[in-house]
Amino acid sequence: MTIAQLETPGLICDLDITERNLRAMQSAADAGGVGLRPHIKTHKTPALAKWQLELGACGLTCAKLGEAEVMADEAGCTDLFIAYSLLGADKAARLRALQERAEVRVSVVSLAQAEILSAALGGAPVKVRLNVDTGLDRDGMTAARAVADAQRIAALPGIELIGVFTHEGQAHKGHNFDEVKAIGRQAAQQLVDVAAALRAAGLPCDEVAPGGTPTAADLASYPGVTEVRPGTYLFYDMMCVECMDLTAADCGLRVLTTVVDLPAERRVIVDGGSKTFFNDQFASWGRAMCVEHPDLRLEKCSEEHGHAEWRGEGAPPVKLGDRLTWIPSHVCPVVNLFDEMTAVRGEEVVDTLRISARGKVR
Repeated sequence: MTIAQLETPGLICDLDITERNLRAMQSAADAGGVGLRPHIKTHKTPALAKWQLELGACGLTCAKLGEAEVMADEAGCTDLFIAYSLLGADKAARLRALQERAEVRVSVVSLAQAEILSAALGGAPVKVRLNVDTGLDRDGMTAARAVADAQRIAALPGIELIGVFTHEGQAHKGHNFDEVKAIGRQAAQQLVDVAAALRAAGLPCDEVAPGGTPTAADLASYPGVTEVRPGTYLFYDMMCVECMDLTAADCGLRVLTTVVDLPAERRVIVDGGSKTFFNDQFASWGRAMCVEHPDLRLEKCSEEHGHAEWRGEGAPPVKLGDRLTWIPSHVCPVVNLFDEMTAVRGEEVVDTLRISARGKVR
């Protein structure tokens, strides 16, 4: 079977591009002497997680317990980091069950959350990393509070402090790749400084793990960093193209659609709407970039209709039934909208990959 025979809309994973991206990041981590712990929130697919582990990843990062459970059970991963706050008895019971089949690190964002986690686990042991806010302003503790809070956190029953981590997502705001890397280094230095302060206070801090695709390869060789945790790097997306030295040819995941209506002179309707494309938009291309016709902007979506506007000269160069492929502006939430992706090499279909962790938001 070839791509031309596939039904639409659908996700197409180009294995050649994806493999190139996987190997390049693993090589950067190996050259820097750090661990690569990919964040599976991007692909949510056990087969791709296995591939990452086979190529040398030291373990996997997950956002939610549900993702981690899938990666343990279907990808066979025995070294997991859950980079999200766990609260409540239900989460504690699931965490303890997961610890029976994998080594699990978890996130601590504050003393209050750590106290709840310790109590919910009944003092059972758990390895924790402190989530340090290095400028994203999303969650986590400030560098200024980290040492004082960490001393009390480490004293809680069952809590085993092993390191610090951050997500330097603010690096996407850089106007060029040099600025992106500079922002990443500033975040990494904050994290390294916090780790040094913890050690000076007599606290263990062996693991120092920034996380973000645009900065990961650069930070793999940053002094004091022990691990990097990129997610989007295996596919990339237009958000990465915008802030990194990349092109569309580096993007391994596409959305395949069909033109189903041409209702007005410069309007094109495709069979993928808001249930296919996530709402993250960028000025140049909207929700996704059309590979065949970059001047076709995916302007808006209703549930099952993608509303594209032609911004080139003359009439849009498409007709009913034409296939159009799109690179998402933000690939991670787009993958979460599908049950499966089609793996291809060239034009040939070679496999269907189940996205088993999609919807695992608990």
